[in-house]
Amino acid sequence: MSDILSKIVKIDFPENQFIKEEAVKNQIYLHHTVSGGKAKGDIDYWLSNPSRVATAIVIDRDGTPLQCFSTRHWGYHLGLEEKLFRELLIQYRPLDKTSIGVEIDSWGALIKHTDKKYYPMKWDTVLKKEVPYLAAGSIDDNKVVEYIGQGHRGFHAFEKYTEAQIQTLKELLLLWKDKWNIPLKYSDDIWNINKRALRGEPGVYNHVCVNKGKSDCHPQIELIQMLQTLS
Repeated sequence: MSDILSKIVKIDFPENQFIKEEAVKNQIYLHHTVSGGKAKGDIDYWLSNPSRVATAIVIDRDGTPLQCFSTRHWGYHLGLEEKLFRELLIQYRPLDKTSIGVEIDSWGALIKHTDKKYYPMKWDTVLKKEVPYLAAGSIDDNKVVEYIGQGHRGFHAFEKYTEAQIQTLKELLLLWKDKWNIPLKYSDDIWNINKRALRGEPGVYNHVCVNKGKSDCHPQIELIQMLQTLS
């Protein structure tokens, strides 16, 4: 455990950008940032608005974990809607407060251009749809994972999480298991809306478990294999 603690880089993150209220944590939610470059850019974006949307940790592509605030505290990282709870006949719970959020720096879902290469996506306000973000450049084939059939949450390709990111995530999950007694048993139902997550049952989940509009994280085989080793 001491190894991961020595790797964590603490960010000067103002107290007005998260909720400095201590809360017991019983869930962990995995996210990806939908961005390129460095994780510090994502943190700078959070700092540019007062909404207090943030996660405790962001994992850079080289595996470096950047800490914005202690896991004792919390930020709005799930985008919860009471409508979803009502649809599933589940009592609303403030899961942001009782969970730890961790971001993996990644472009996330990708879209193929006419040149047959995959690019990050951006929303075209005129066409009213996602289009290739050409200015970002294409993603190398060895960094792309494709999902056949229906894909994942409507998308058929994603940027791969790096080996270093997955290893750091593993170390963080084990750290938080010890600190908060959060069970890490893997279940293959964490890649879509999940009633257990919404009911507040302890465990490790993805953002997709509690938000219909999200596609993070995607079921990359290396990520699944890592999660399976934890229990």
